[in-house]
Amino acid sequence: MSYQVTTAQARKDIARARLGEIPLPKITHIAFGTGGHRPGDVLTPVKPSETATSLEQEVARYPIVSAVLKNDTTVEYKTVIPKGELSGVVLTEQALVDENGKIVAIKTFGAKKKEAEDEFTFTWDEDF
Repeated sequence: MSYQVTTAQARKDIARARLGEIPLPKITHIAFGTGGHRPGDVLTPVKPSETATSLEQEVARYPIVSAVLKNDTTVEYKTVIPKGELSGVVLTEQALVDENGKIVAIKTFGAKKKEAEDEFTFTWDEDF
């Protein structure tokens, strides 16, 4: 089970971009954290708040390694956490981050423990 929300700030930016008031910033990173679960229960994610401006407990950000238009209304982003990084960390939340450093979407999920010898590839489908 996982939960995903587009933040209120991102929806405000989309509305302003449609009016031509601002350009819509590119997604450049995926942030990872350890606070997307109920206390003492890393297997049960909590629904993130639309008003959140950060992850509950961010531990790292990684650049997008690919972004493709999967279909007319879905962008697929990929990032990689390399071997040796975040060793022993139990990840339970992630966020799309735009080029201005704003969190535009948050996802929470059951625990994924990163071991030193593992390389993790994360794929995120942003649906419109």
